[in-house]
Amino acid sequence: MTMKLFTAEWCHPCQAVKMKLATYDHAVEIIDVDKSPELARAAGVRSVPALYFGDGSVLVGAVPIMKEIEKVYGKGESVE
Repeated sequence: MTMKLFTAEWCHPCQAVKMKLATYDHAVEIIDVDKSPELARAAGVRSVPALYFGDGSVLVGAVPIMKEIEKVYGKGESVE
């Protein structure tokens, strides 16, 4: 499944999601909304973090994204 994570350097919840995704061996395209505003605009991103799936569905917010990641891929390793 193709996933795109829209994030920003200044967004602390985004950093937590990126750390969580790093514990899994799955490809996720990470797009910084400040560096690629045209991609964010085209995807309709209004809030970060936002995780877009290949089927067109989207999750917004760190907690829903992390819960979905754990549901799909398992708990993974703890990153501290």
